[in-house]
Amino acid sequence: MNRTTTRDIQNSSVNRALLTGLLLLVAFVSQGCQTAGTELTWQLGDHGLPMSVTKSPFNIRLATYSGGDSWVEQGRSEIKVRDPKPRAVIFLHGCTGITGNQQGIISMFLGAGYVVFAPDSFKRPGRKSTCGHGTAAGTPSLRLAEAQYAVQQVRKADWIEQSKIVLVGFSEGGEAAAHSSGRGYAAVIVMSSFCRGTGGTVDAASNVPVLNVVGDSDTKYSKFSGETCTVNGHPKSKAVVLEDTRHQLILSRDLQPTVIMFLASVFDKP
Repeated sequence: MNRTTTRDIQNSSVNRALLTGLLLLVAFVSQGCQTAGTELTWQLGDHGLPMSVTKSPFNIRLATYSGGDSWVEQGRSEIKVRDPKPRAVIFLHGCTGITGNQQGIISMFLGAGYVVFAPDSFKRPGRKSTCGHGTAAGTPSLRLAEAQYAVQQVRKADWIEQSKIVLVGFSEGGEAAAHSSGRGYAAVIVMSSFCRGTGGTVDAASNVPVLNVVGDSDTKYSKFSGETCTVNGHPKSKAVVLEDTRHQLILSRDLQPTVIMFLASVFDKP
C-alpha cells in the first residue's frame, strides 16, 4: 500500500513552484527577445526621404542607426521643406526581404513625395524566410508588431504629417497588412496578397480606405480562381487586378498610377 507523507506533499509543492517559476522565466525571456527583435527591425531597417522635401538631387537613405531617436533626428536635419509636412509610408516587405523589386516599390513612394520607413524583418535573430512554404503561423502578428513599433517611432517625428501615414504590405507583408484594423493609418494598401489568413478579406475598419492590388498572371491568382481580397465598404476602397502582371507588381507600368490615383482620392480635395 502506497502512503503519501507530509514530506512527499511538500516536495510536490516545491516542484510545482519551481516549474511555475521556470515557465514564467521562459515566457519573460521569450517576450524580451521578441521585443528586442522588433526594435532591431526598426533600427536596422531601410528608411528614406524623398528629394522633394530635402531639396537634394536624389532621394536620401538614412544612414547607420546610432541609438535613441537617431532616425527621427537625422530626418529632421535633412528636411528642407516643412510646409506642408510630408506624408509617410510604413512598408512591410515580402518573404525575400527588401530586395531589388521591393526596393523599386520603396523608390516609387519616394518619387511620389512620401517618406518611407521599411522595417527589416530579417534583422530579427533567427528569422528565416517562409518563401515557398506559405505564411508561417504567427508571422503576420510579428510583422504587425514591426509596423506598430515603427509607427510609435514615427509619432515622435513632428516633421511628418501624422494624419497621413499609410500602411503598405507586399506579399507576406501584404498578408500582415490584411490583418491590420487600420487604426492609426490614413489608408492600407495590400499588394500581391490574397488574404488567405483573414478568410479572403482585409480586416481594416470601415472608415479606413483600402487598396488591394494583384497581378492576373500571379500563380496564386489562378490558384484561387481569380479571387482577390474583399475590401471593406469605404467608398474609396477598391480591389484592382493588373493585366499581364505577375507577383512582382513593380514590373507593371500600371502599378504606380494605380497607387498614386488611390492615394490622391484619399488625401487630395476633389
